[in-house]
Amino acid sequence: MKGLSGQIIDSLTPGRVVGGIVVLWIGSFVVEFWTRPRYAKEIPRMGATGWGTTVKNIFGYYVRYHEWGKEGYQKVFTTLAHHPSEPAN
Repeated sequence: MKGLSGQIIDSLTPGRVVGGIVVLWIGSFVVEFWTRPRYAKEIPRMGATGWGTTVKNIFGYYVRYHEWGKEGYQKVFTTLAHHPSEPAN
């Protein structure tokens, strides 16, 4: 007779593991979508809104995270190079 941990390990299959990961990923998307802040309609925005855009942005975060980070640092350093801060007196 196997213990509980043995039964759990025996019931794990690659399909169940992948399915569990997919369910958790979709669940985290749903929670993020429902708990994000809602801004007033009067506030001007750039770009599209809605759940489709949210899915696109989340996918883009996973795929292009490092590229976006490098791009942001380049913008900051370029701005600092052109506008050096004044020395403190």
